[in-house]
Amino acid sequence: MRLISEQVKAEVAKRLKASKQALDDLGAKRQTPVEQYQYLIEISMKFQRIVVDALATNYGRHRMFNDHPSLRLVTAAVNRSEAMATMFANDGHTFHFQGRSRNDAKPDEDAGSDMSVDGHEQEQSEPFQALEHVLLAPRPSDQHITKAVRKYLVRTSIDDLLPNTLDVAEPQRGEILDWLRSIHRDSRGFEIGTVNPTLLATIMREQSRKWEHIALGYVADVIVLTHTFVNDLLHEVCPSRRVREGILSLLLDQLCVRYKAAIKHVEFLLEVDLHGTPSTLNHYFNDNLQKWYVLEHFFPSSLLTNSPVAKRDCTVASKRRQSTTVSMGK
Repeated sequence: MRLISEQVKAEVAKRLKASKQALDDLGAKRQTPVEQYQYLIEISMKFQRIVVDALATNYGRHRMFNDHPSLRLVTAAVNRSEAMATMFANDGHTFHFQGRSRNDAKPDEDAGSDMSVDGHEQEQSEPFQALEHVLLAPRPSDQHITKAVRKYLVRTSIDDLLPNTLDVAEPQRGEILDWLRSIHRDSRGFEIGTVNPTLLATIMREQSRKWEHIALGYVADVIVLTHTFVNDLLHEVCPSRRVREGILSLLLDQLCVRYKAAIKHVEFLLEVDLHGTPSTLNHYFNDNLQKWYVLEHFFPSSLLTNSPVAKRDCTVASKRRQSTTVSMGK
């Protein structure tokens, strides 16, 4: 009899604790409009404090950051940005480039072109190593290797809003010079001694055709991270399902407006970069172009070595040509 009494007491204590927890989850009384207003203010203030700490990566102030990794929004966004940058660098181009020295060229292609005056083969100069690129031999397996542009495939209520993306294949391997020659043949006009200025835009558009899927996959993942963060944080600060769903329904319209604006902005940047006129403010582009022009027109390939004298003469000749161009412009 005594044992049964102790079991009853333990069961009553257990149910009483669960009831108190359920009562705490309901929050303060909210029968009157004033009490309801105060209840919502407390939820919003707690939500705001945690958002500020999350954006400042101050994860030590709340235990929920350890219990729910999805609340570490900034860390997840930074990691996703690094993954996007890596994908752009490794798989963002259509044709794969890799440097090759002239010593690796076929004997019948460069016979005698890399021999010095005394008959000894010279190494290729650094400007040529930096500017001359070729593709590796074709690999049939490349056609079957694809990379996923989406990293977070969590089902959410906004899946219909996210942009459609496709996985991208690894860069193709083959003779890029043959491809460039075919592009040039297909774009030739009546110009004499010059190159069709639209040729660069055509080449860039072909080389960057995977940018759209990579960029849209990135913004889709960031939207999913943000929406998951809002949902999980509301679940923590507002245990009442009915109240939480009501708050989320009020927030969803404005959140969707922001999500659509982010997607539209990415599409605008893609339109400018992929379909606009190629332009750059990087001064290294013009510097390398000038060095290439000097090497091609003023120095025979048999004299191009890694010696300091050749490098100095190349730099001096480039500066003289630039100063002459400026003088002629005046």
